Amino acid sequence: MKSILSNIFLLLISINAFAGFSWDEVYESNNCLVPCYIRHKNNCMLVLRTKDDIYPYLAECGYINNEKNKEIIFSADTFEVSRSVFKELTNFRITPESSWVDSVLQNNALEHFINTHGALIIPNISQQEDDYMVAKAFYEGYLFNQDCETGLYVRLLTDDVIDYLVQEAHANAYVHDDTTCTKYALYSYDRTCNNANMYKLAYCLINGMSRESFETHFNNDKPSLNKITVLFQTDECGYPSKIERIEQSRSVDSLLFRQIETILLNSAIRFQFFCGDSGQLTQEQQRKLIEIKDNTALICIFLQFNILESRIRQDFNTTFEEEKLQCNCTRYDFYKKYIDEYINRELN
Repeated sequence: MKSILSNIFLLLISINAFAGFSWDEVYESNNCLVPCYIRHKNNCMLVLRTKDDIYPYLAECGYINNEKNKEIIFSADTFEVSRSVFKELTNFRITPESSWVDSVLQNNALEHFINTHGALIIPNISQQEDDYMVAKAFYEGYLFNQDCETGLYVRLLTDDVIDYLVQEAHANAYVHDDTTCTKYALYSYDRTCNNANMYKLAYCLINGMSRESFETHFNNDKPSLNKITVLFQTDECGYPSKIERIEQSRSVDSLLFRQIETILLNSAIRFQFFCGDSGQLTQEQQRKLIEIKDNTALICIFLQFNILESRIRQDFNTTFEEEKLQCNCTRYDFYKKYIDEYINRELN
């Protein structure tokens, strides 16, 4: 097993070097998490710690050549250690196997669990499986460290790594003839695009439905009918191209689904995908990461009209109660007036 891992890793290094990406340099310049096989007499275990944590323990047992240590780690070979060191490292022991994690890696599905910040987030997974995933992913070329605030494992996204990902994505990219739409219009690290999406969905609904139909389906007096979630696929320009799911308190009936589907698929409104807070990413890193995203996006919008009402108060410095006193308007009139005003302002 270890010889296979060693061969895979040597192949990985040669591929990455050919691509202009030095995995070795990234490893050297970052305090990443490393898996180590540790043995004392007949007892063997797998541990996961950062380089800075593990190297001093290895030095106590005569492993003072870091180049040699790196070679042993890369090849998944075993360090023979003293009884005292083995005992101390027992605190960092991780599970040596997980069939589910192995299947994820074998099916090249790890990327599905790494979010836009590089954080590894797998629902309903144990800490032991999470640790094992990071350890095994190491041999697939994924380097992680641990965020000190959240405790999440985060993939190292250095400039070298991003450049490599961009190069790989370009090599395998499908070329579109349409050059009028760009990924920079479809994807955004600006949180305000979430609010914009909420207004845009509300605009499509309030202008696509009759007043009676809208007031029936979005009734402020019934909380379950005050909100809706829509999941849809966009085309390259951000226009809805396929509606995946529509829910209120439960799945909507087929008639309402078709009505909303028709409205969205025939709308002239472009939506944006929010990539998440940029964190420590520079604008250049954001740009590069947007470049390698899919040409279309899967967007989920949660629209709750009392929340939208709060947004209107912030954006236009007015409330429904104030408007009602001035012109005796209904909530429908209030929503439509300011939703339309917001969209017209955006378009202009």
